[in-house]
Amino acid sequence: MAKQKKPCRQYSSEFLTYGFVEPPSNKTKPMCLRCQDKKDLGLVASYKISQLIAKAGKPHTIGEELILPSISVVFSTVMQQSPQQITSCIPLSNDTVSKRIDEMAGDVENQLVALLQVRNFSLQIDEALLPSN
Repeated sequence: MAKQKKPCRQYSSEFLTYGFVEPPSNKTKPMCLRCQDKKDLGLVASYKISQLIAKAGKPHTIGEELILPSISVVFSTVMQQSPQQITSCIPLSNDTVSKRIDEMAGDVENQLVALLQVRNFSLQIDEALLPSN
């Protein structure tokens, strides 16, 4: 007799009222905010914060110097939780932020190249702009 598999619960936005969010890795299984795999969320947060740093044109060191301490203040003051558990799983060092920005830029470039390879387009070049003129 084969063991039946339990049906997987689908995520619903109504779960937010109970403290559950949609996990980044498994979209069908609700994830508790208190007992989630902090490394997954830390990685996602690291990429999103790195994107904000890049858009703002700020030095990459601002992640460790300003953002992580700000997150700590929010968690300890507003949510009355220990900020060390949360901030320790969000890598925002200068090298990490730089690497994340480079990875995202490379991905955007790859998407653009893939888009241009399947579309027809033309270029019009004015002769006055050529370096030999």
